[in-house]
Amino acid sequence: MLKTTLILTMVIALMATMSAALQQKRFPDSPTGRALNALFDIMQSGDDTAIRAFIDDYFDPEFRDHFSIDEHVAQLRSLHEELGAVRVLSVDKPGPFSVILDVEAESSHERYRIELGLNPTPPHGITGIGVMPVTSQPVPDPPENVEDPNAVVSGDLGGKMDAVMRELEAEGFSGALIAVKNGEVLLHKGYGWADRERRVPVTTETVFDVASYAKSITRAGILKLEQEGKLSTGDPITRFFVNVPADKQSITIHHLLTMQSGLHEYHDDSGDFQPMTRDEAVQRILAQPLRFTPGEDRGYSNSGYGLLAAIIEIVSGMPYMEYTQTELFKPARLRYTGYYRNPRWTPEQAAHGYDAKSYGDENSPYHWPEITWACIGGGCLVSSPGEQGRWLNALLDHEILGETALDKLYTVYKKGADTDWGGEMIAFAESNDFGFTAGTFEFLGRRSYLFISTNTGRFSAPRVGERLARMMYSSGG
Repeated sequence: MLKTTLILTMVIALMATMSAALQQKRFPDSPTGRALNALFDIMQSGDDTAIRAFIDDYFDPEFRDHFSIDEHVAQLRSLHEELGAVRVLSVDKPGPFSVILDVEAESSHERYRIELGLNPTPPHGITGIGVMPVTSQPVPDPPENVEDPNAVVSGDLGGKMDAVMRELEAEGFSGALIAVKNGEVLLHKGYGWADRERRVPVTTETVFDVASYAKSITRAGILKLEQEGKLSTGDPITRFFVNVPADKQSITIHHLLTMQSGLHEYHDDSGDFQPMTRDEAVQRILAQPLRFTPGEDRGYSNSGYGLLAAIIEIVSGMPYMEYTQTELFKPARLRYTGYYRNPRWTPEQAAHGYDAKSYGDENSPYHWPEITWACIGGGCLVSSPGEQGRWLNALLDHEILGETALDKLYTVYKKGADTDWGGEMIAFAESNDFGFTAGTFEFLGRRSYLFISTNTGRFSAPRVGERLARMMYSSGG
């Protein structure tokens, strides 16, 4: 199963010069075109030396350093193994520094979506490569006259954003979003079908798999325990675990929070549903060889967040899911946020995933197996955009963390990035094999944010969300 690479695309614009390239399979002499040509070459060859040269020549340093070189090579080699040579089917409104392609693998005839983002600053290094399998399924006509008392379309800007979403809905988009600017809700609404077969529409209370957004919950839990004096982010993991191998004894909570531990990205063999106890997970994680010396590099690690979840259990004396529910979700007044098979949902409330690989007869978090320590702490979270907004407001209102802990969260563990259109922003994108993607856009210091989720692999929630976020700030303010 192809594990999807982190997608962080910061610019989307129009470019009209790509159509000729569709026939000749070579792209124009532009930053995006050159990167695509090189990417397709190494996808076809699979040569490790060529792959390493591609990483050196084309990757933005920040993206390159996010994973180890060996991990990047393995990911790109997997593209060769699963896709190889491809035929380009469509180019979706590419820009000079971003592009989305639908392609077909010539060997298997399976379809994939490839998303490529570049740094708009020379030398325009690649900031993200995302690959998702795409399946073609018939989409019913959009639902009409959905009754949702919580839906909001406010003002001229909210109306324009809603019009964009209704156009996408007519093209097959399904999902929900909330957009807030300077504390005012501009748009909070659902679109399309949560369950196509049963004709259940998406509403503002529909919940979606938001996967790695769980890490923001785990971070808050650790900082809450620190403000209560029960741990320190400087504590080594040897304070909490016995028989820690010598090469890992210098790992601290800070290293785990900042992806500087050297631990691997995953500790499972077969995906998020693999049965695994906490002790088994800890044993697996600590038995892995390190990718680098702790504190000397950075590499994305779900396993590190698994250890953080275990620390929360050990220090609080509560199971992780009970702790998050009691100490985090309840004070934030979250009614529906939880993990797979949450009994507070109805079957109709949890969206089904479409247009990608699926799991089980009912591809929905309501029907998936209960989560295990294969993903506890780092993933398997289910929520709605509205609830994500409620969580953010609870943080900013100091209902979860005090001023010192909140300041530490935003200055050390949740840093923003400058954009050319909205000031400092925290962007988050997550993909998986089950048709769900989520996008998070937080504009610091303004009570402004946009959360969006979709349950169809035909659309990228981060890309749609960025288009709307640009609209929010096109007139300034």
